[in-house]
Amino acid sequence: MPKPDQRTEGLDTQISAFSHKLKIALDIIILAGFKMTDTVFPIPNIEEWRCISSSTIGVNLS
Repeated sequence: MPKPDQRTEGLDTQISAFSHKLKIALDIIILAGFKMTDTVFPIPNIEEWRCISSSTIGVNLS
């Protein structure tokens, strides 16, 4: 009969592999969420902010 450590060794490996796959899947979902947010609410670059600010305030920032 196998020792208890030998029986659980394979299970530990399976859990570790599943945990690693789950982490990768969550990373992909999070990155996709950030990309979707950037597409829906694009973050303007600094030049666009200068144009927006100067036209709103009436001051030339360049």
